Amino acid sequence: MALFDLFAYLFVVLAAFVPPILLLGFSRQALRLSSDIVLPVGFLGTMVGLVQLLQMMDDPRAVGPGISVALLTAVYAMGFKLLLELLPEDQEAVVAVPFGKRAAAGGFFLAVLLTAIFMGSGLWLFFDVRAVVFVLVGALLIAGLAKFFGRAPVEALVRQLPTLAVLILSSSLLAMVSQLNDPSQIGPTIAWGFLGAFYASSAAVFVRLLALNHVERPASGGQWAAFTALNVGACVVMAQVVLAMVLNGSA
Repeated sequence: MALFDLFAYLFVVLAAFVPPILLLGFSRQALRLSSDIVLPVGFLGTMVGLVQLLQMMDDPRAVGPGISVALLTAVYAMGFKLLLELLPEDQEAVVAVPFGKRAAAGGFFLAVLLTAIFMGSGLWLFFDVRAVVFVLVGALLIAGLAKFFGRAPVEALVRQLPTLAVLILSSSLLAMVSQLNDPSQIGPTIAWGFLGAFYASSAAVFVRLLALNHVERPASGGQWAAFTALNVGACVVMAQVVLAMVLNGSA
């Protein structure tokens, strides 16, 4: 497997490093912010690659290279995260950033994400009503419970949306296992699980950029745990899909 793919590399760099630079300039604080969002960005790149890969399932020769390219975004994200974690800690307070800059950074992140989607497939493949409903209900519950317990809803969303992504993807895995006797339901179940995790992770990055002045840095351990769980879930789903292809081909 080649360990370099220009598309995957550019996606991680543009989505994880340019928005913090737009917010904070070329500074250590910008690198700290990149460290906060680079793992979710890596997962998003993997999801974009895997959803696009599903379109090539009629060509078994494209599956292996497609999976390797999709997973490279996760590899790049882990490498950048490890390097950024080596930065010495500092106690500098984050400067107040005008809303215009925060909106520009969030808009640039969304532009990179949408460009990656359009280059490989189409926006329609990344829409699922059930996934939208799951994420909206989950986000409202997180914000509402945080408000009830006296915590800032925005900070709670930044911290807990990755956990919501893991919950949605895990739920889809359980639903898929329970529906193995009905192959027609496997595809839709994969779709809402993948896309629900995709929406929740995208929202976590976007809210982090938009609410820079009001949110403390998330714990690194929690970031690694969510990232690992999401990628393991994605790999399990793809392994099941490939196994189904092999079994159908040998039938």
